Amino acid sequence: MKRTKHFSELVDLAEQVINGEASDSSLERLNALLHDNVDAQRFYLDYMQLHTALKTESNPSVEVVRRRAVFDEVVVRPLHSTNEQHHFENTEKNKFDLQQRGSNLTTNSFCYLLAGALILLCMLVGGWLFNIVSTSELVIAKVLKGELVTEDSSRESFNYLTPGSYKSLSPLKIELDSGVVLSFDADSSFKVFNAREIKLTQGSIEVHPSTNVNLQIHSDAFEINTFGGSLVLDLIENKAFIKASKEVRLSPSIWKPRHLWTFDERGATAFDSAGSATGALGKGITRVDGIVGKGALHFDNSSYARVDVGSGGGIAPATGTFSVSEGITIEALIIPGYTGKAPDEGRFGEIDEIFRKDQSDKEHRILLSFQNDRGKSILRPAGDYKESLSFGLYIVGQGYHELKLPLDGKSGRPILKALKDGEPHHIAATYSVKTGLKAIFIDGQMLASYQYPAGSKVLSGGTGGANIGNSPNTLESDSEAYAGVIDEVAFYDFALTSYTIRNHFENTKSGLRYFGSRPFKKELPSSLYLQLPPLQWIEIDMDTGQPISISKPQ
Repeated sequence: MKRTKHFSELVDLAEQVINGEASDSSLERLNALLHDNVDAQRFYLDYMQLHTALKTESNPSVEVVRRRAVFDEVVVRPLHSTNEQHHFENTEKNKFDLQQRGSNLTTNSFCYLLAGALILLCMLVGGWLFNIVSTSELVIAKVLKGELVTEDSSRESFNYLTPGSYKSLSPLKIELDSGVVLSFDADSSFKVFNAREIKLTQGSIEVHPSTNVNLQIHSDAFEINTFGGSLVLDLIENKAFIKASKEVRLSPSIWKPRHLWTFDERGATAFDSAGSATGALGKGITRVDGIVGKGALHFDNSSYARVDVGSGGGIAPATGTFSVSEGITIEALIIPGYTGKAPDEGRFGEIDEIFRKDQSDKEHRILLSFQNDRGKSILRPAGDYKESLSFGLYIVGQGYHELKLPLDGKSGRPILKALKDGEPHHIAATYSVKTGLKAIFIDGQMLASYQYPAGSKVLSGGTGGANIGNSPNTLESDSEAYAGVIDEVAFYDFALTSYTIRNHFENTKSGLRYFGSRPFKKELPSSLYLQLPPLQWIEIDMDTGQPISISKPQ
């Protein structure tokens, strides 16, 4: 059956609209036929565009276009270019109120075409009845220089932009209705949401300074708020580089720890500000003034000096909240009392655990501790070490290894005495699955590292318990008990970058939490805003949105 015959009633109603003869009852029937009927909607749109043009004495001056932008929209625009952008003019003859049910209809065929298109738009959004305003209200930017195309169209010339996706054909400059002026390099792809939000998907954007206007720039890995400042953002393949003024703030998409114990509360529990691993304090722990915030914990080096934070709900290896897939970071603020005693006989001297998580087989453990041992085959790099920091993980395809940071005073490394100066020190241990790099940091500086094959996974989690300040395997022994103060213990399921770790250390020196917030709340902030070093190129990690380093793009 031909479409025209199948939709014969629609044809009659469309003719009434085109000829200016549609009554209120006809428009009601048109609404009913088009509601929730995609085939009818398509036929009606095709028919209105074709037959209005045929009944017009001269060549048609407008076309109806359905365009995919932030939402589906039907746009009426001129078919012939003129000196003025008539399709964005706010004139009385292109305003329609469907609640008037055709009371404003005239015999002008342009009006009936627009009325039909707008009725169709109502159908496409579920048949809602609302006031339709002129397309000029969709305009959110004007082109000051250059050419661009829409994401789904051939080469076109625009003087104004509506919400949607675009690609610059040449160096481009636009001005948003908010007053913000943007410049793009040629072949830059971007999406404009409104006059204050934009997403760059490829290429380069420059945001010129503006007074008291905040522009949000989105990407898959981060969000930028300009707060009226200037900015240059380059997205080169899978790398991002930012150079910004001091007003600009960066919000990484991934930044929260999976667990965070600040020790600011009172009583016999250690509240987990980021997760559900609230811990129980042993009798060998005393609450003291915080390194950051109100409180910290002092461990007396006894078998009872431990915070039991549970198993993380694991039922087997690779399950539970202490299981990680993309990487890991453990960080803490410490004032150690570790003696560094060497083994009298055998392999092990004194061990002070900062954090340890075990599985029942003890292979898939995670540990960060002070050690003095010898003759261990699991060390990477291999060798004999005395006083040291040790970071242990099970790497799939490699086995369980411990990275050593010798406290020997060589190559910029501190000696143990320097860490026991009574001042707080920031300790962090990281492993990135993506890069295969395992590292230990003291006070923001990477002082030990070992390279595994990129992509090597971690196997962790499971039913074994986790302790802060002791080993869950030595409940009746003080052989791995910690001596000294621990504060602000954080566990992440990804690797913090060197830049972020240094930033965390600097924040704590100012009495702030790692994330730059004041230590008066238990809960983490909902968003993280980082101020970047002004007017320096910063490379951004496109997996997490974290700053990596100060590095000029090539």
